[in-house]
Amino acid sequence: MAGGAAHRNESGCGGALSGWAESWKAGPVTILGDAVHAMSPAGGLGANTALQDAAVLATLLTDVVAQRKPLGGVISSYEVDMRVRATEANDASERSARKLFEFNPMKC
Repeated sequence: MAGGAAHRNESGCGGALSGWAESWKAGPVTILGDAVHAMSPAGGLGANTALQDAAVLATLLTDVVAQRKPLGGVISSYEVDMRVRATEANDASERSARKLFEFNPMKC
């Protein structure tokens, strides 16, 4: 992805649906959801993670509106938090995808 190396999941691989930009220039604009951390649809974690991104960002932005914190610091805090949550969700999604696609009912 532009701006940084792709995320590698716990197996060391980074599939087409399991990557995200690790770094980009800090500024007044940020990204959330699949725009930054696309993942397999297995487990439904992508939508949940995007909603968490939006909730965390909205909560943090209240400090900017109340003039308690600068926008740049709030965006940085959001991005640090988002990376941790997204990495955990991405790894769980990859595990779910492996289980889903490795299951073979004909072997039972």
